[in-house]
Amino acid sequence: MLLFLSCKILCIGLQRVKGSHTHDVLATQLNSILREYKIQNKVVRIVTDNASNFVKAFRVFGQDQSPEDSDSDEEEENITSVEFLPGESTSVVLPPHQRCAAHTLNLVASKDSEAALQDGAFRTASRSLFAKAQAVWNKQSRVVSAAESIQEATGRQMIIPNQTRWNSTYDAVQCLQDLTAEQLTKLADALGLPRFTPETSSS
Repeated sequence: MLLFLSCKILCIGLQRVKGSHTHDVLATQLNSILREYKIQNKVVRIVTDNASNFVKAFRVFGQDQSPEDSDSDEEEENITSVEFLPGESTSVVLPPHQRCAAHTLNLVASKDSEAALQDGAFRTASRSLFAKAQAVWNKQSRVVSAAESIQEATGRQMIIPNQTRWNSTYDAVQCLQDLTAEQLTKLADALGLPRFTPETSSS
């Protein structure tokens, strides 16, 4: 795991976190970077994703608790000790916390899409579409010749979903939707995969 701190658009710290990424370890590392640049009293807010280790780090070590952190129902760790870096002050106090809006919206969208799968017709179409799309993504990422065939058939490479990039599934599906029916047919035929049908390509 890498901790990335930035100021406006400038990166001021990139620190590798080894071992378990527990709340106390993250708090200590963040505190270390803030102290290194002597900005611990100048940072207005730190933005992180919604991971329980970050939430707990700011709940335990934050100088003022965000309401969303104080009543979090995230699973908590059973670790309360803090290991400090050599020469570090034993006082770890983190600035106010802000959960990333993009990650929060992604979680909301993920839950809504799961709820939509309760509809039988939508579930059938969705599974068919994603099975065909996943086959394309697998071919591109695993077979060099397939990636070349995709480039020839569509004039581009497909975007492949990545769990650590919150909007990548949306971007990957949008990439397929941007192709014409003819391009989708050429794509499937070039890879030896089932063709996209109007029912699945418009889902």
